[in-house]
Amino acid sequence: TSLLPNTSEILIVGEKNPVPLVARFIINPGMAPEISLRMKMAETGKVRALVKSGGNYYSSAKEVKITIGGCGG
Repeated sequence: TSLLPNTSEILIVGEKNPVPLVARFIINPGMAPEISLRMKMAETGKVRALVKSGGNYYSSAKEVKITIGGCGG
């Protein structure tokens, strides 16, 4: 969920993934800027959300720890 006004785009990036851009969501006017997704990761790493609001991009990241039984084993 983005609390920024005029959110027009949300991108999700898995920084250590072979293809880092996991998802791109276009938020049309009148839509709530909320997304939900599942993604696979082979190893522990940062997942970053980028939000476009008013022509500027803002980002936040969180380290996600991968345990055995995920994609890697």
